[in-house]
Amino acid sequence: MPRITQRYFTEYEETKTIAEREVLQFAAKGFPVVIVNPTRVYGPGKLTEGNSVSLMIDMYDRGKVPVLLNGGKDIGNYVLVDDLVRGHILAMEKGKIGERYILGGENASLRQLFQLVDEVSGKKHFQMNLPPKLAYLYSGIEKKKAEWLGLYPQITPGWVETFLQHWVYSPEKAERELGYTITPLKEGVRITYEWLLRQRISGRGH
Repeated sequence: MPRITQRYFTEYEETKTIAEREVLQFAAKGFPVVIVNPTRVYGPGKLTEGNSVSLMIDMYDRGKVPVLLNGGKDIGNYVLVDDLVRGHILAMEKGKIGERYILGGENASLRQLFQLVDEVSGKKHFQMNLPPKLAYLYSGIEKKKAEWLGLYPQITPGWVETFLQHWVYSPEKAERELGYTITPLKEGVRITYEWLLRQRISGRGH
């Protein structure tokens, strides 16, 4: 369905929407455009901001990010990178021109995600609630540091607001029309965690 909210939380989100709107104009003229909309991607890959969920799992397991924003109750949709790659290929092969497909996985709260990390690791990790007001305060300071000193912010108010929303999605259309399938979240977390352990042993992890 089209975007119906009154504003965007981040410039990243806004530019994605604008780009999609522009591309759909070409589809209306017969250009073979098929759009895929990934959700929160995780899995083996470089531990950069682009792989932020896997990075968060790694840091959580190391005890570096024990915080649960708003008690970890806000929901996101998580897709394993291997599923996402297959989804792109299926969309290219079977997607209908001008259609959009959500390439997602399971819906889960941050608390549920961290519980799965506890289960697959066999460890109970320390957790601490981060109230939204404190998160906004910290992100505001980070934004000012970026503006005044040119330092890269760890988080901004827009991203705090983003993660305080429920992002619940269904890949049912992609499953029905493309033959897309998902890896259960617990299995995906296990794959990711075991890969992270191998990276540490090989010296390539943080």
